[in-house]
Amino acid sequence: MDSELDPVKVVQGLNQAGIARTKSKLMKFFVSALMSGLFLSIGTIFAYTCAGGLNADFRRKYPSVPKIISGATYHLGLQMIISTGSELFTGSTMFLTSSLLSKNTKVTNYIKLLLLSLLGNIIGCVVADFLFGWVTDAFVDEPFKSFLLGITKNK
Repeated sequence: MDSELDPVKVVQGLNQAGIARTKSKLMKFFVSALMSGLFLSIGTIFAYTCAGGLNADFRRKYPSVPKIISGATYHLGLQMIISTGSELFTGSTMFLTSSLLSKNTKVTNYIKLLLLSLLGNIIGCVVADFLFGWVTDAFVDEPFKSFLLGITKNK
């Protein structure tokens, strides 16, 4: 078995990452979570702009094309998160839970950091959506409006 895929080493790596998060300064952790939410929304807005820019008749005739375009562009937000090492809630949950279950993190620190991560992600998303979606009126006109309404109806 490859040494990188050894389950014991994987869990140890998760624990070390969780411990490192508990030792980080709270404001730095929060700003990192805030940036992660911002990046995630930027990726989503970019994906919706690319896919929603297609003519409504074209989208009806070829419904898979907007999905392919969204899938091909959405990952850019995740790449920004990975390349900057920002704190996405899902990653924080994975690392901190592993550290908690291994008894390397106190429950109070666990809850505090998860709430900071979640709150930072939400605020970052709201700020990005406000700046790039609402202030710019990016999705008010067709074909973007019908595209977003279609997504909300189908979800």
